[in-house]
Amino acid sequence: LANVQINLMEYTTVDITRAFLLPEMVERIATMLNYFLRFLVGPERKKLKVRNPEKYGWDPRKMLSQIIRIYLHLARADKDASGSFVTAV
Repeated sequence: LANVQINLMEYTTVDITRAFLLPEMVERIATMLNYFLRFLVGPERKKLKVRNPEKYGWDPRKMLSQIIRIYLHLARADKDASGSFVTAV
């Protein structure tokens, strides 16, 4: 499920950022991205042992790259907005 969310967000945030930067959404989006980031690179990463990762499409490096691109897409768009995404992160 996380792969699907991250794939969709990466694809969407290339061109469509306004919806993610709405006051009602920005805190939730930042919290979700921060959660995934901490889980992939923090102490929790040791719990991410997956047998047959290819079978499940598990590629933590790819997911990390996608999350970073989402941060960049939203941060760039946030320069033109109110700066709320950077503050929420």
